[in-house]
Amino acid sequence: MTQTSNGKAFEYALAQSFSQITNAPIQQNSSFRIAQNCFNGLETPHQDILEKASNEAAMFLLAHDKKIRQANSILLQDDTVGIKGDVRDIIIEVPKSAIGISAKHNHTAVKHSRLSDTIDFGNEWAQYPCSETYFNRIKPIFAELRELRTQGAFFRDIRGKESRIYLPVLIAFEDELKRLCNTFREAFVENLFRYLLGRYDFYKIMLKIKPRDKSVLIQSVNIGGSLEYGAKWKIPDKIISIARQDNSSNTIEVIFSHGWSISFRLHNARSLVEPSLKFDIQFVGISSGVGQHVIRVV
Repeated sequence: MTQTSNGKAFEYALAQSFSQITNAPIQQNSSFRIAQNCFNGLETPHQDILEKASNEAAMFLLAHDKKIRQANSILLQDDTVGIKGDVRDIIIEVPKSAIGISAKHNHTAVKHSRLSDTIDFGNEWAQYPCSETYFNRIKPIFAELRELRTQGAFFRDIRGKESRIYLPVLIAFEDELKRLCNTFREAFVENLFRYLLGRYDFYKIMLKIKPRDKSVLIQSVNIGGSLEYGAKWKIPDKIISIARQDNSSNTIEVIFSHGWSISFRLHNARSLVEPSLKFDIQFVGISSGVGQHVIRVV
């Protein structure tokens, strides 16, 4: 099973658990059927782990957010809503509002955003455009990738790709991110955070499966203060530093105020060369005020 299929299967198990403990029906849409098929395609031991983890997470949230007890129905969202800034996989519809759930299966990435010479990341991520200087720096690299694509080349065959491809793009991105932060300050930082986290409050439920460690982490992403579990987040108002991680050729770490830090790891999304690269964006440091709880799955 792929990472995507496992994630869909976890969504199905979570929806089932919330439905069972609240007696709220699950809407039978195409997203639900896809998730159900992914779950049914797993071997029984894996299904058991997903069900146990989902039951633990659902019971914990039921005890800490009384609105969940009033659930009317449960909806699995279509993947396309993520394009519009909605990262919630599951919607628990309650009177006058909704509670969102984001399901993660063995990964913690918050975004997988692309870079290319036709993508203005400043504008797309935070409504502040990148400079002409930035595009002039990255155009030769992506032009080379475009030429290699016409030859049917694979990324693994590019000699010195770390220094020829990743590093110059990463340095250009780092410099442009610094410029945007220094120029637009709090407004840019807040927009960047909201891009990374989505437009809505939600609970993130992350399942970690390792040979000797199976656990589920429930985290309250309470930006607007609408969730009953976890304090309202204090969004950072400035960036303290931006630097390459241990002189890496493909990863930078951004340290924000109020205890936040995020890593941006650049990589090729596919084996065949294409004229774009992809970021794996993860929180590596979170504020001490974030509500979260870990449950071992046995």
